[in-house]
Amino acid sequence: MKITVELPDALMCNLRERASTEGVPMRDIVLEGLRRELDRRSAPDARVDFVFPTSAASGDGLAPDIDPSRLAEYAW
Repeated sequence: MKITVELPDALMCNLRERASTEGVPMRDIVLEGLRRELDRRSAPDARVDFVFPTSAASGDGLAPDIDPSRLAEYAW
């Protein structure tokens, strides 16, 4: 299927130079780039969800001498 796409002049110049340097048609470079971008966008997110470490300690998680209402004060 054929389509028409408007490219910025600088991108077109870069494409021409790359095709000439590599000795391949511009079409091949465009197709490869488009395939890579579509694959990247459809791939599952590479980020890993961070899981905060937890403790098996009993209680509310605070040392006995810590007042929960003063946590902000302790932090600053």
